Amino acid sequence: MKVMHAKKEYKNQIVDLIMQEHSKIKKDAINYFEENHLKNELCIAVENDTVVGIMTHDTHWSHGCNFLSYLYVHKDHRRQGVAKKLVEGFLKISKKNQNEKYVYSSTDVNNNASIKFHLSMGFEIAGTINNLHFGKPEIFFSYDLKKL
Repeated sequence: MKVMHAKKEYKNQIVDLIMQEHSKIKKDAINYFEENHLKNELCIAVENDTVVGIMTHDTHWSHGCNFLSYLYVHKDHRRQGVAKKLVEGFLKISKKNQNEKYVYSSTDVNNNASIKFHLSMGFEIAGTINNLHFGKPEIFFSYDLKKL
C-alpha cells in the first residue's frame, strides 16, 4: 500500500469514496476534492491501483498548527492498517513542514471507534467543546510531534 498526496488520475475513485461517507451529492464531493487537492491537503492510500482510504488536513489551522480534518477508509479495507498509514503520513508531513510542536484532530464524543483509534496512535485528549458540530460536543486531540 502506498500513501501519497492525491493525484488527478485518482479523482473519480476519490470522489466515489467521499460520496460514500461525507457527501451524497456528487457536485459537493467534486468540490471537496478540488479544494483540498489544490491546497495539497488531500492524501490517499492506494492498493493495487485502487484508492482504499483518504485523509484531508488543514495546514496552519490555528497558530500554524496542522489539523487532521477528515479520515475515511473504504468499508472493505477497514481493520487492515490503512487509517494508521494515512495518519502516520500526516504526522511525518506535519513534522517536516511546520515549526509547531503539536498537531490536532477531533471527533464526535460518541464516536468510540475514532476515540480509541486516536489514543492508540499516541494522540492525547486536549478537551471538549460543546455544541460545536451540529449542536453535538466534539472531543479534541493533540499529538506531540517530538514523539516522532
